[in-house]
Amino acid sequence: MGGKLIVWIFAMRILMILTSLVSYFVNDIISKAAFAGKKEFNFEHPLTNLVWITSLVSIGVTFVASYYLLGDLTGSYAGLWMPLSIIIS
Repeated sequence: MGGKLIVWIFAMRILMILTSLVSYFVNDIISKAAFAGKKEFNFEHPLTNLVWITSLVSIGVTFVASYYLLGDLTGSYAGLWMPLSIIIS
């Protein structure tokens, strides 16, 4: 049990880095499409989009990965993936 939880927490940290990188590049594509050629725009808007994209992608990946890593636990640990996903999100 302890080994599964250690693997889970390290997997979550690695996935958060990967989702941040993916979200950055997705936001870059969206921002270039939306703001290319514009001389005046709110410079905080692309940053706000990045925060939202990263948050949604990270939360989604957290729930999916937790289900696959901890979904097979039985006994009193059955369903533990859901509360841990909520806590870490």
